[in-house]
Amino acid sequence: MPVSDKEYSTFGGISLSDSLTTIFCSTSCFSVCVSGDWEKVDSLISDDFKYEADGRPAIGKQEYIGFMRNALSNAFTEMDMDFLHVIAEDYLVSVNYTNKMTHVGEFLGVPATQKRVIATGQFIREVKTVK
Repeated sequence: MPVSDKEYSTFGGISLSDSLTTIFCSTSCFSVCVSGDWEKVDSLISDDFKYEADGRPAIGKQEYIGFMRNALSNAFTEMDMDFLHVIAEDYLVSVNYTNKMTHVGEFLGVPATQKRVIATGQFIREVKTVK
């Protein structure tokens, strides 16, 4: 349901409009990655950003951008990400997603299949400052 500037309720101690801003900022970063605007991606991510996933050691901002730019974006095209469940509390947002994409290049040692694949997962982001 759209929320106007005059409609407010609280959610996790902040106004609903702030929660919606948190959700928008968190989910829009992926859209910018898909568009290939890497300068914009760099401006959206905090310098102290840490990415932890798949049981691997945490990586920082530049390593994450490098992974998105050089590995993920070169291995997959026609990405169609759906945000199935989005929950915000304070300045944290949790997103369950499904990403449908075409596997066109090697990814983590797996050669291109030219097939559509579906990845599902969850990410949690902290929004520090709205840019």
